[in-house]
Amino acid sequence: MKLATKLLQPYITPENMQITAHVSSLLNSHWPKTDAEVRGLLDVCMDAVERGSSRMLDACESLCFSRSLFHKRNGTLDLSVYWLLRGIECAMSLGANERKEGVRTGITCSMCYRHLTKLCVNLSTVLLTSFSRNTATPEIQLQIMKQFETIHVVIVEDERSDLLLADPSVCLFSSVSIIGQNILDQNEKEVANAIVHCLEERKDVDGSLISLSPRGFHGLFLSLAYDILNDDESCGKTTSFDVYGMQVLFSCFNSYCNGVKFGTAACYALRDDITLEMMRIALGKGLMRAFVAQNARLGQQESDESKTDEIAPDVNMDRLLGPTM
Repeated sequence: MKLATKLLQPYITPENMQITAHVSSLLNSHWPKTDAEVRGLLDVCMDAVERGSSRMLDACESLCFSRSLFHKRNGTLDLSVYWLLRGIECAMSLGANERKEGVRTGITCSMCYRHLTKLCVNLSTVLLTSFSRNTATPEIQLQIMKQFETIHVVIVEDERSDLLLADPSVCLFSSVSIIGQNILDQNEKEVANAIVHCLEERKDVDGSLISLSPRGFHGLFLSLAYDILNDDESCGKTTSFDVYGMQVLFSCFNSYCNGVKFGTAACYALRDDITLEMMRIALGKGLMRAFVAQNARLGQQESDESKTDEIAPDVNMDRLLGPTM
């Protein structure tokens, strides 16, 4: 297959529709046996993609997706994500030779991009369910987290990570991975920060208000927050959530309650041992501790500022500020 494609490479151009369509059709129906075979075929075909051939782009994405599917079936999800990223790279290269410098092509229509976002949401669901429902032993949670960490590293270390993390689904997976790792490290403050990051509203690229978490995940995030708030109260320490974080949790809880009231409940409800009243009380006490901590911090800052403004009356400022001997 590689030899035939290599021999036809000079004729694979956007203008030569007949040969390009024939080669594209062959590659679309080809199931490569190894990663090296796909890399070789991509090296041959990418020139046509960069010159603007959408047919060859379809073929390249098909090759990348076939390897991604192979690794997914074998349980090596990090390699599966790697090949999805290669397919996205092909999509970003479409017409690169014809575009002006600094202009980026859209990747949302890419097949591999859509599968990556779907995979990120599915993986986030698995991890959140495992930690918020306590359905897995610590050993299994550690095993899951190790696999997720390798996937997270593949995405973050990719050359196009900034563009990928701008997508809510990919960013959600990144934040959920941080939650899982900090739960294992027993760092509740960082877990709280990541929960707020997933639930808070922000402006999307088109100016609309969105949150990383789908509405159906609110029960999972609130269950995690409930455990943290209870730990804060039982240990007698200040809350892991600040006032802003508590406001975000209250907004999320209000949306969740409205869903229960009007029969549009979230896909994932609160954990079975958490009632709405228990959640409401935990949030109220957490907000109280957050205000106490904020007032104490502000009082300390005012005290420090007043101390810096005070100058001892017996200090000779001319000697203090003047040149030394």
